[in-house]
Amino acid sequence: REEYENPEAMQYLETVAKAKLSEVYEKLREIGVPESQIPRLIEKAGLKVDWSTLDPSKATVRRAQKGQEKSP
Repeated sequence: REEYENPEAMQYLETVAKAKLSEVYEKLREIGVPESQIPRLIEKAGLKVDWSTLDPSKATVRRAQKGQEKSP
């Protein structure tokens, strides 16, 4: 299975330090990223999703601290 690539999406994700997950999804969909690929790109960009609640509109995406790139 080929890995999905989108240079424009990765360029955008490199600018994200902290943002709402819903805003990141919206922007990536505008760029043309299939929704099924968004979690993979977020992780590949070194970002982490903070689920403070189960409500996706309140989840945030932030730059992972060194050593925390991968979720357990």
